Amino acid sequence: DNFGRRADIKLYDTQTAAYGDLVAGRVDVLVSDYLPAADWLKDNEDFAFLGDKIDIDDKIGIGVRQDETELKEQLNAALAAILENGTYEEINDQYFNVNIY
Repeated sequence: DNFGRRADIKLYDTQTAAYGDLVAGRVDVLVSDYLPAADWLKDNEDFAFLGDKIDIDDKIGIGVRQDETELKEQLNAALAAILENGTYEEINDQYFNVNIY
C-alpha cells in the first residue's frame, strides 16, 4: 500500500533468493525479519540496515505445557536472573551481533 505506486515489488519463495538478488543488484532494498538479516549482514559488510526496525510485536518464547506452572515459574526466574547478572548478554554476544531479547 505504501510503495506500490513508487516501486516494483517482488516476492520471493526464500529469503536466500532475496539476498541473492540484492547482492546481484537486481533489487535495491529488501524487507526481512530482523534476526535473520542481522545474521546475514555479519558476512555481507557491503550492506546495512536502512530505516527503522519494523515492529510487528513478534512473540518468541519457550513452549511449556499449560499445566506445568512450576516449570514456567522456574524458567521465568532463571531468565530474570541471567538478565540481571549479565550472563544473558555474555551468551547473546557469543552467538549474535544484536540483542535478541
